[in-house]
Amino acid sequence: MKAQVLLPKVFNFPFTYNSIIDSNVGNLVEVPFGSKKEIGVIWKNNYSEPKNIKIKDISRKTEYSIDKKLIDFIEWFSSYNMVPIGLVLKMAIGNKDNFIKIKDESFKINKTKKNHLNLTKSK
Repeated sequence: MKAQVLLPKVFNFPFTYNSIIDSNVGNLVEVPFGSKKEIGVIWKNNYSEPKNIKIKDISRKTEYSIDKKLIDFIEWFSSYNMVPIGLVLKMAIGNKDNFIKIKDESFKINKTKKNHLNLTKSK
C-alpha cells in the first residue's frame, strides 16, 4: 500500500512512500529523505503517483497525529496565502528539532521553556 507523506519543507506536494505499517491520514511518521530521516505527516491521496521511480518504505510510525481540521486548515492557509504547503506544515508542527529521540528509538515532544519577564512599575 502506498501513502502520501508531506514533509515540513519548502515543497508544495507530498512524497509517495510504501506503507508497510497501518497508518491513517494525519499520523506523524519517520521517513528516509535523502541521506537523513525526516518526520512527516501522512497526507490525503489527492496527488498523482509518480511512475518509474524507486519508492522507499516508511521507517516507523510515531504515537502522534494531527486531526482532519488542522489538515484542512493547512491546505486552506497554503492556498489563501500562496505559500508552499510544506512550509505551512512546518509552521504548524515545526521540524524534527521539536522532537527528541529516546533510547528505545521512540519520539517525545520537546517542550519549550517559558520566558518570565519582570516589568517595572511606571511612575
